[in-house]
Amino acid sequence: MDKAKSELSDQELLIRCRNNDLKAYEMLFYRYSKRLHNYGIKYLGNAEVAEEKMMDVMVWVWKNRSSLPEDVNFEPYIFRAMKNALAMEIRKRILHTLSIHELDDNKIADGLRADAPLACKELTNSYHDKLHSLSSQRRKTYLLSREEGLSNSLIAKELDISVNTVKNHLKASLSHLRSHLDEYNNIVNFLILSSSLIFC
Repeated sequence: MDKAKSELSDQELLIRCRNNDLKAYEMLFYRYSKRLHNYGIKYLGNAEVAEEKMMDVMVWVWKNRSSLPEDVNFEPYIFRAMKNALAMEIRKRILHTLSIHELDDNKIADGLRADAPLACKELTNSYHDKLHSLSSQRRKTYLLSREEGLSNSLIAKELDISVNTVKNHLKASLSHLRSHLDEYNNIVNFLILSSSLIFC
């Protein structure tokens, strides 16, 4: 590790990044990647996806180094970018569960309230709670379908059950999750509207 660069401030490192100094970027990566990863794990409960989102954010920083504001306070900036990336991941998961036709358009404005990040965290926690309240078999079926993208036939083979049983498990799981997440329609709407804010 370059000791001289390790003693530079974030702002000084960013100035060097704008001048294509890869070592300065590596120092920023070293300084923030583990913290962002841990933040993502707490938010998502999934280390692998959290690492993927952290990498997305840090790669974005390098690709957009020349356009970052010169006076940016990097620490809150990068954590806000990470939070937005994680919120988009939650949005994707929820929209796999809730049909967009089930969302209440009258609640969209409510979704833009100031405490939306906190409510999004509540939504995440509720999602995980309800997911873990499913039976073991239904939870495995749901995760293989919605988070690993396996087809019903592959799930049936993986769990040694029939395709019809897979379909029944998914139907019951979706019904369970939808009924318990209905109260968060306004937050889901917020996440839909926020899709362009991932790195703002």
